[in-house]
Amino acid sequence: KQYEWATGLKTGSTGLAKCCLSATASKNGIDLIAVIMGAENSKTRFSEAITLLNYGFSKCYIYQDTQVSQLEPIKIENGKQDMIECKYEKEFSYMFMDKINDEDITKQSEINTQLAAPINEGDIVGKLMYYYKNEKIGEVNIIATQSVQEATFVDSLIKIVKKLSFNWYNKLYIHNKLSYWYSDIKVLYLF
Repeated sequence: KQYEWATGLKTGSTGLAKCCLSATASKNGIDLIAVIMGAENSKTRFSEAITLLNYGFSKCYIYQDTQVSQLEPIKIENGKQDMIECKYEKEFSYMFMDKINDEDITKQSEINTQLAAPINEGDIVGKLMYYYKNEKIGEVNIIATQSVQEATFVDSLIKIVKKLSFNWYNKLYIHNKLSYWYSDIKVLYLF
């Protein structure tokens, strides 16, 4: 009633502790708790809680990464497929105790390059680390969005046949194109 961002409170008083208050408030994604003890009267405990909450909100700043890069599929070994799709496990946010320049935050991704099947959906395949002025402030896991079973002998054989036939087709296609271009050049040369 007295504070627009208040989410809850509990009052109490005794002769020894005097007037006390625990208050919670939420503003711009920041949740705070103010605890007032030993206030002389009820009005003072409320005004001191409001002062404390306002101070907290003025000092806190939440950085949220809204510009995450698109993740490329990751190569895996011994799987029924050669690549696996992945995603960030969650959005990253961090609370600073003062305003900052977002440009001072850097990111570095680390992908496991030794992935081998089987891989289950949700398995961690890497991480994205966040730094503020070269000091690590947190990280977000990169996880598999699908499961990949280990390739059987037959699966491996099919992959080999597909690669060989694709390479043969490409060589034949390129040879035919070169022959066609070469015949065009000869015709032009004759004129």
